[in-house]
Amino acid sequence: MLHHCLVQGLVLSDQDIENIVDQVLMPAVGLVVLHRQRMRDDEAGRTLRGMDRQRVRRWVADYERAWRASGTTALAEIFTADATYQQAPYLEPVSGLPAIARMWEAERSADEIFEMSSEVVAVDGDTAVVRVEVRYQAPVRQEYRDLWIARFAADGRCRAFEEWPFWPDKSYRADG
Repeated sequence: MLHHCLVQGLVLSDQDIENIVDQVLMPAVGLVVLHRQRMRDDEAGRTLRGMDRQRVRRWVADYERAWRASGTTALAEIFTADATYQQAPYLEPVSGLPAIARMWEAERSADEIFEMSSEVVAVDGDTAVVRVEVRYQAPVRQEYRDLWIARFAADGRCRAFEEWPFWPDKSYRADG
């Protein structure tokens, strides 16, 4: 079947129209749908454009500062209100700022002295992986290495945090 187009004198076959739909209209519709999804994600705080190693390093420094500070008011500056915090890969995550604050208070000691170093291993979109080493001094000598997986909201605060801690002299094997 032949179709007359709005352009005078142009006649298109069914195959021509199918090609136009497949090659022009569908990709354009796809771009509109993708744009709308990104807009919804941005409004929901799920994506972050412009996350880079420097922003992640700054966030890690803010995390360390918050850990060293008394109280938990600084948590709202580094975590979203609905953030999740998973202390180890097989532990259930703690959800929401109040629960994270309770966990921090239970885990920290006012007299702990430690040195912390970190290296941003990777950044991909809103997700970062950071290698952290912490050395505690007296009264309890302890050290560990940790991998952090952090997913960030559009405002740069963490919305999902996952730790993978490792201690010296502890087996990393299931049979050990």
